[in-house]
Amino acid sequence: MLNKIASLKRWLTLEDASNHLSLIFNETVSRKDLIQLALERHFILSVYFPSPVTMVLYKENSKLPKTMSLLRETSIGAEASSSFLLEFFYHANWGFSIDGKIMEPDFHATDTEAGLWNLPMIERTVNSRILSKDIQDAISECPQKEADKTSKLLGPLLLEHPETHELWGLISYKKLSEDENTSGWKSRDFFNFHQCLPASASLVISQSQLRKFIDSVSDSEQSLSSSNNRISAQEYPQQLESLTIAWRKFWQNADPTDRTACPKKPDVVAWLIEQGFSAKNADAGATIIKPQWAIEKGW
Repeated sequence: MLNKIASLKRWLTLEDASNHLSLIFNETVSRKDLIQLALERHFILSVYFPSPVTMVLYKENSKLPKTMSLLRETSIGAEASSSFLLEFFYHANWGFSIDGKIMEPDFHATDTEAGLWNLPMIERTVNSRILSKDIQDAISECPQKEADKTSKLLGPLLLEHPETHELWGLISYKKLSEDENTSGWKSRDFFNFHQCLPASASLVISQSQLRKFIDSVSDSEQSLSSSNNRISAQEYPQQLESLTIAWRKFWQNADPTDRTACPKKPDVVAWLIEQGFSAKNADAGATIIKPQWAIEKGW
């Protein structure tokens, strides 16, 4: 029953995902295993925000490398040098480099968002530190007071939009005293970036990432078995082959826009029973081979 319910969800908690994978792989998969696999980039974890949080969009700064090169080649005055150092330390605090691009926040592009966001593992950000620090503890909750702290060394906590793949930094407004003079402040001076997840946020794994991981493990097992020639044709489980044939027969050419052109579950179950499946296994097999888009449509 767990496998059927889990396949209908857009995302799973780490506890549900570990139970789901334990059943699929027929071995114990723990919460710690999932965290370590995420740190090793076998899949991307996500964060679910039940209520809106403040974010800032990150964009490429193509001018910074040219500016630094120019400063190395010319002499500058003390005032200009001081200004450059401020910008340099700003980048050290807020920016990061990925795929040769220097990324910095655009504080004219802030927004409040909720829902599901990816948590990519990017160097010089606190993303990996969050998982590394809490790999032995529960990490779905983090005291809100910790989220208000800033760091001058670890950089921002970055989130990736699941559809556009834009990178956004998790931020909060600074608490200002009534007599604080903000004249001359830039827009960025009004924000702090988060050190950890808000208390209300939950660390989860999306259905799409879970399926990709399951497929990758299956592909690795098949590749290893093939290279070592460990499994003969007689030893290969016939039901696995039947499931592959069933997917090709019923779903490979199905039209996601036409319900009438898609198979009905009883027909798939009946065919699997003809191949030697028990009624229970045939029902489970019909669910396993159903594409994600069909599950989401309730077909």
